Amino acid sequence: VALLEELVAVYRDQLRLDVMVINTYNQLLSIAPDHAEALDALTRTYESMGRWNDLINVLNRRVDTMDEQDRIPIYMRIAQLWIDRFANFNKATEPLEKVLELDGGNRGAIEQLKDIYTKKRAWKSLFDVQRREADLIDDLGERMAMYVELAKLAGERLHHHADAISLWKEVVAHDPLTDGALDTLEKLAEREKDWSTLAETLEKRIELANDDAEIVKILQKLGPVYGEHLADPTQAARTWKRVLE
Repeated sequence: VALLEELVAVYRDQLRLDVMVINTYNQLLSIAPDHAEALDALTRTYESMGRWNDLINVLNRRVDTMDEQDRIPIYMRIAQLWIDRFANFNKATEPLEKVLELDGGNRGAIEQLKDIYTKKRAWKSLFDVQRREADLIDDLGERMAMYVELAKLAGERLHHHADAISLWKEVVAHDPLTDGALDTLEKLAEREKDWSTLAETLEKRIELANDDAEIVKILQKLGPVYGEHLADPTQAARTWKRVLE
C-alpha cells in the first residue's frame, strides 16, 4: 500500500498520467478496499471526467466503508446519478430503498420512489411507500386524505379489497361525509361478504339520511344482513320494527 501511494504521487505530480493514477488507485483498492484517500480521489476524478458508471461503482464501494447514517447521502447521490445521467429508474430504486431501510421517514427518498413507482405503474410498491408516508403525517385530516388515495389504489389497482375496506373504515370513522367513502365501502363489503362491515356502513347511512323513504330502503337491506348473514335475530327484529315505525 505504501509503495502504491508513492507511485500514485509520481504518476500524478511528476508524469501527469491520469490513466495510470486511476489504475494505481484501483490496484490499491484491491489490497485495501476501505482506503479513504483512494476512494475520495477516484470519486473526484470520475466526476470531473464524466465517467458516471465508474463514479457509481466507486460510490458503492465507499458506502460499504461508512457508518449507517453516513450512507444515506451517498445512496441518494447514486440514485440521482441513475436518474439524471442514465434515466434508469429501475436502478435508482435500489439505493432509494436502502435509504428507507436506514431512515424510514426520509421524505426525499419517499417522494422519488413515489414518482418512480407511478411512472413504472408498480402499484404494490407505490402502495407500500405511500402507506409509509401516511404514517409520518401528523395532521389527521391530511392523513385521511392520504388514506383515501391508498384505499383507491388498494381497491382499483391491486384488487386487495381487504386492505381497501380497512382504509375506507378509518376514513369513514374520521369523516363519514368524505366523498364516495360510504358508497365504496358498502360495495366492497358486499362484494367481499364482509357482513359486519356492511351492517356498520348501512347503520351509518341511516344516521346520515334525512328522508324517510331512503331510510326505509336502507333498513330493508339491513334486515337480511342481520337475519341471514350475521345470524343476529335480535338486531334483525329491531331493524324490521324500525321499518314499521
